[in-house]
Amino acid sequence: MIEVKKKPSRPIGKSGYDAFGNQPYFPDEGDRLRAIANIGREDVMVEGLTPIDRGVRVLGASSDHLLLDVTDAEVPVAVGGRVAFRMGYGAMLLAMTSEYVEKVPMHDVEIAPRRRMVQIVADPGAAVVLARQRVGARLEAIDYDVVTPGDDARLPAGLLRLSAGEDRGVALPALAATVRETHSLGLIRFDSKACLGAERAADGSVAPDSVLSQALGLMDGEGALQPQLSPENVVLVGLREASTAEAAVLKASRVTVMTMADIDALGMGEVMRQALRIAANGTTGFHVSYSPEVTEIPGWIEGSGGMTVRETHLAMEAVALAGGMLSMDVSGLTATLDERVAAETVSFVMSSFGKRIL
Repeated sequence: MIEVKKKPSRPIGKSGYDAFGNQPYFPDEGDRLRAIANIGREDVMVEGLTPIDRGVRVLGASSDHLLLDVTDAEVPVAVGGRVAFRMGYGAMLLAMTSEYVEKVPMHDVEIAPRRRMVQIVADPGAAVVLARQRVGARLEAIDYDVVTPGDDARLPAGLLRLSAGEDRGVALPALAATVRETHSLGLIRFDSKACLGAERAADGSVAPDSVLSQALGLMDGEGALQPQLSPENVVLVGLREASTAEAAVLKASRVTVMTMADIDALGMGEVMRQALRIAANGTTGFHVSYSPEVTEIPGWIEGSGGMTVRETHLAMEAVALAGGMLSMDVSGLTATLDERVAAETVSFVMSSFGKRIL
């Protein structure tokens, strides 16, 4: 609602024709409380709108404004508030084809528990870092219950998973675990590198720098995590290193890449708005993957040209506000990691899980 005022129900003066060639008629009902909503005939067929709240009536519309009578509304209407409608076929058709109407897919979901719950799965080296930084206690302080994974390490419905590893290889099993629990998900990966290296290391294990290639099959065919994870729902944020071959693959793929140049030009707020929209479009939620090398942490990798500490916090705070995160992985947590880097990295994690200053 952009305006709510008491006005005469019949306009003063002679009624003429509107922009659509119609001569509107307004019965005289005395002074009524009128509301204007920021949607109009260029967005929807107003004759096909049925207000859900009792007492709200649709009176008419211009190209970009909808006129409502809210005098008898059971739920008081105020400027800045919202009014919901059911739509007939014609109204649905125009709304779905209008470029000015944002479409957000909805899915059946289970009722979430009152206290949010999270599982922590960590490699031995990463577990040492998490213990030193009291990650479990800090999550509990922001209203999470930290639960122990089952024998199969699956992610129960409605719970979050935090995976931590010593290298980027932790991302693939973390993603695979989430894929088993959903029919579709997006991925927001914060990393300075493209991670499109060779499929396998010499010993047959997953090469840390090939996790994105493994997940999507960008180098050599179908990805192991498709169709649940599609390139159209993958966003790489903070890229500043890519070989010629990796750059060619990324340009040919449907992955969205936000380089440091994009962050500099658009600002982290706009980059995250786009990233969250892409990752959540048509999915049940998204996985967040974070590599500390993407951030220029003072005293560690200064002068790298990476994201600043504040930009990283802003990105993680945007993730928390969006509310669609299903799971997260953090790499680079070795037992010998500098304490300042470990502390900053864990602080970023806390921001993504909803920690606020106040």
